[in-house]
Amino acid sequence: EDGSDEVKLLVKMKGESYRALRWMTEAEVLVVAGKGYFNRWRTNNIARPYGLSAMERGTHELYQQVDRIVAVRMRTRSPTSASPSSSPSSVAGERQYLVKWHMRGYKDSTWENATALTSHKDRRAIQRFEEANAS
Repeated sequence: EDGSDEVKLLVKMKGESYRALRWMTEAEVLVVAGKGYFNRWRTNNIARPYGLSAMERGTHELYQQVDRIVAVRMRTRSPTSASPSSSPSSVAGERQYLVKWHMRGYKDSTWENATALTSHKDRRAIQRFEEANAS
């Protein structure tokens, strides 16, 4: 918190995992999502209090857990500003894994840098994938 009274929203960007959730002001969301999208969101959530319930916090934490690794690739180019889902720390030649997240469908899988998958569970999922795909 920066001490201001400005309302911030917890935002999940399209194409990014729940590990990349970020707090944004309404003005920042307007820039990224556009006025039409933001107004539709506000209309659908007008009666909802700000903040996350304990259940939502727990669900978001579950969505951040790797269920399985689906594929691997070497990043062939550095990200550009035209590709908002690319991590700014991605560099050409870096290994990335397609991660299927816990309690999320395959359509919500995201490419994650190997350097970002550091927990014991992350490393175990990578190990299972590599063992299953060994030549």
